[in-house]
Amino acid sequence: MYSGIELRPEFIDIWQSKLKTQIIKCSPEAATLIDIENNNGELSEDIIVSLVDKIESKGYVDLIAQYYIAQLGAAMAHSIGHGYVTLNFLQYYISVRDCLNNSGYWIDVFNNDLTSNEAKELILLRDILNELNSYL
Repeated sequence: MYSGIELRPEFIDIWQSKLKTQIIKCSPEAATLIDIENNNGELSEDIIVSLVDKIESKGYVDLIAQYYIAQLGAAMAHSIGHGYVTLNFLQYYISVRDCLNNSGYWIDVFNNDLTSNEAKELILLRDILNELNSYL
């Protein structure tokens, strides 16, 4: 039995009331990105190109963030299911939280333009992750 850090009730409450929904809002293309990544030759190159073109046509600024945020959500759900903080969760949590708290991210990726819906949703995610931090 793992004797790691048990999840506090406040942590689970933030996940249920705020974070799960915000992760979904911030990673609308994640399922497709993960399918492309996990492709074992099942999808032809033409289909992959078509999927990527379709996603890119939607004008997202940071698709890589969507991937990591979705991975964070999956790792968090796994941690909650087991009742303790997993290393996988900590890896994604720290990566996403620290990136969104880094002013260089907003300058380099969003050209410091925080008016888009994508940026606003990511800022809200950052704020929720920072709130969650006090319960780890």
